[in-house]
Amino acid sequence: MAQRDRYRRAWWQDIQVIGGLTAVVLGLTVVLIIAMLAVVFVRKDAAQVAIVAGSAFTVIGTLVGAYFGMKIGTDQTKAAMEQTDRATKAMREEAAKAQAFASQVETGAAADWALRAAHALAFGEELPPPPTPQSSAPSEPAPQTARRAKPSTTEPG
Repeated sequence: MAQRDRYRRAWWQDIQVIGGLTAVVLGLTVVLIIAMLAVVFVRKDAAQVAIVAGSAFTVIGTLVGAYFGMKIGTDQTKAAMEQTDRATKAMREEAAKAQAFASQVETGAAADWALRAAHALAFGEELPPPPTPQSSAPSEPAPQTARRAKPSTTEPG
């Protein structure tokens, strides 16, 4: 929830969006009024009417395209920042897990290998070969303990 509030717009940003939309609407209205007046004055010449109408539609298309292009770009920037925050949070969680795991690993060759392997996985590199055991002598078997026979529960009979 805190991350979502971080990118919530302030009151002045809402006014800015409304102001931008108002400016576009007023600009379109002015262009339409000028175009209609121009058409009224030159209505006898069809070529002049076509030039005025084409120019008006060009200005209208430019204004509308610029407004919505900037609006979409701003919205996509906000979405990209939220996605970056989610990825950063996930990366921090994984780093915390790796640190907790690393604190449980013995020191020495195994710990060094675990750190190199974690680095390789994080950066998409090839995993290093696992460490070889230090001593190649066979380990001694565990000492055998004498087992006592369990007493029989059946009576001779």
